[in-house]
Amino acid sequence: MVTATGAAPSASILDGRMAEWRNDDLLMSQHQRDLLESLFPGSVAVFDFPELRSLFEGFDKSANANRKRRQRNGFRAILVAGVGAALAALLPIVDLLGGEISRWLFALAASLTLAGFGWAILLIFADKHKDAWLEHRLLTERLRQFYFQQLLSDPGLAARALTDTTALREWQDKRAHALTMLKAWLNRPVASELLTVIDDVNLHSAWLDETLTHYPSLRRGAGLDDYFTILRMQRVGVQGNYVREKLSAGVASPETRLKAAQISSWVLTLATVGLTAVSAILLFDGTTTKSSLFAILASSIALVGVLSTVIRVLSEGLQLRPDCDRYHWYRDAIREVDARLNNQDPTVRMMALQEFERTSYREMRDFLKTHKEARFNFA
Repeated sequence: MVTATGAAPSASILDGRMAEWRNDDLLMSQHQRDLLESLFPGSVAVFDFPELRSLFEGFDKSANANRKRRQRNGFRAILVAGVGAALAALLPIVDLLGGEISRWLFALAASLTLAGFGWAILLIFADKHKDAWLEHRLLTERLRQFYFQQLLSDPGLAARALTDTTALREWQDKRAHALTMLKAWLNRPVASELLTVIDDVNLHSAWLDETLTHYPSLRRGAGLDDYFTILRMQRVGVQGNYVREKLSAGVASPETRLKAAQISSWVLTLATVGLTAVSAILLFDGTTTKSSLFAILASSIALVGVLSTVIRVLSEGLQLRPDCDRYHWYRDAIREVDARLNNQDPTVRMMALQEFERTSYREMRDFLKTHKEARFNFA
């Protein structure tokens, strides 16, 4: 492809313009389709898949809705139990006031704590939203994989379809046939399919249809170069942008949240040690344990313990450590594949993209396995 000036667009220009795709490689907006068509005339008819996009959007909305419900329920359970435990931590101070207030505070603290724990237990053993989220997330990712595996099924035909109307009709007919096969796959029980993927340690099911891995010999040409350039941006580039965002310094980044949780845990541990040491010194000096100072210290130590526990539960509930480890591995795998795509040999490029399909499948499997097996999980 050449620009209006007759020069091939640089990778940096393409990367900059396509950076907005984020993780929406299949859900191209009209603006993104217009952008792709302006860079590669004829490409939208080959790379846009409206019927598949419609299926994807339905499953994606359901997955996101169930995830939000899970998150709300998880945070509320922690909030209720945390408030109850914090009120209980204040009892030594309230006891100094005398009267019935400490009894009522104890009853309230116990009720909230038990309610929070009970809610959490329900989420662990009877959370229908968790299964619905993972099942629909599996479907969206399998649709995404099908989309790219179908594009890799016949690179030569796809490349010719960029400029040849006869080849385009043949490509669209082949794609319609593949979609019919996909819809038959979607009729399988998704719950059992989820367990099959989780148990697929050797990645045998990476390809939805093994026939998609068979393709004619390739010869380098202008159309094929454009085809691989688009596919590299749309598949590897978009996933790279997605992982960079997940590992960025933003507040929503799992890595930022994990570091914040680790720092907070260290600070709270030091605070506990410090407060305990002060209590020991006061005891050594003969201060009575019934004094108001001891009550304040006891409540402070208890409150620090409650806060430390809440932070730990949040960190584990959000699966911050497993997610960060997976994103780091995925980032390195993407970089390796992207480096191989610098090779101009179409066969080498094809093999790299096929290997990336196995990589993306493994990342999906690891994600599903982590969140399926986690007990208290509201990520």
